[in-house]
Amino acid sequence: MTDSADNRAAVAARTLTELARTDTGIAQFASSLTPQIRAALSTALEDAASADNDRALITAIKNVLATEAPGHEPTGVLFHTMAYAAGCFLVERGEVYFADGTTGHIDFGRDVELLLTAEFGARGERTTLLVDLRDDTIDVDDYDRDVRGTLGFCAEPDDHRKDGGAGPVPEHVDEEVHSG
Repeated sequence: MTDSADNRAAVAARTLTELARTDTGIAQFASSLTPQIRAALSTALEDAASADNDRALITAIKNVLATEAPGHEPTGVLFHTMAYAAGCFLVERGEVYFADGTTGHIDFGRDVELLLTAEFGARGERTTLLVDLRDDTIDVDDYDRDVRGTLGFCAEPDDHRKDGGAGPVPEHVDEEVHSG
């Protein structure tokens, strides 16, 4: 979202708060706007809510990593979907990529799973979500392309040694470690 969209959303939120203190007031205010302004306002509010959700997700992920992988430099986390009766949803277990070339799987917990579901809902069975911790961006890929390459890792690690070619296995990494 651009700064102008952030500014539009902030102005709109202040205006709505000041001018419409009740649900009826909000409806009256909104109905007084042209369809184009209502559409722009709706888009700006949706963008602002999405940016808030993205920030909350990145913060929650960083908090878990600070506890689960202290002293290591994570560069990104890759989440996949799992099929449930209600559809395919991104799950809390993520594949973490570290600056030293190792990867590991961490369970990020229920809070992260709820944030993933709230922001991204049901997706395709091959959907991946990459959280790039180097620049705090999120990239959703509904077609399971090589998002690992974004972090400088090969698409399919072929080195399954426990040390990943990078020395001792960090405590935070479970059984499967790959070299990049």
